[in-house]
Amino acid sequence: YLNKTSGIDEILYRVNAMFYPHFEKERRFPRVVCSLPVDYQFNDAKHSSHTTTISVGGCFVRTLKPASKGTNLSLWMNLPECGCPDPIQFRGRVAWFNGYDTEFKPNSPPGMGIEFKDLPEQGRECLKNLVARKLKEEEIWKL
Repeated sequence: YLNKTSGIDEILYRVNAMFYPHFEKERRFPRVVCSLPVDYQFNDAKHSSHTTTISVGGCFVRTLKPASKGTNLSLWMNLPECGCPDPIQFRGRVAWFNGYDTEFKPNSPPGMGIEFKDLPEQGRECLKNLVARKLKEEEIWKL
């Protein structure tokens, strides 16, 4: 449930889910609220941020300087309870972005939606397990 300690990302996710339920039905993979540290690289520059939502198909990375739509990038994440000693490397493509100063969409934080490409099998299994655990926690939201 939402309370005064809920983060803005979770509040936006919950409000958008209520007002735009058709978006969730159009998704190929279920997504969950999940803040994970993420390192990513594009155009030979490395960056660090965190995810706000994640699924087996991709994630949203919060940043004030998102890459342009269509940009290919590499990401590194430690997935909780995965058992991997090192971060898992993912390849992805920016499917959409919300700029802070240009093309800003008020119902979403600034950042970029990343579609995963060529997931390593271990990464796919860890993501499936993470999303399944989070979805089980989400049962409280079902009426």
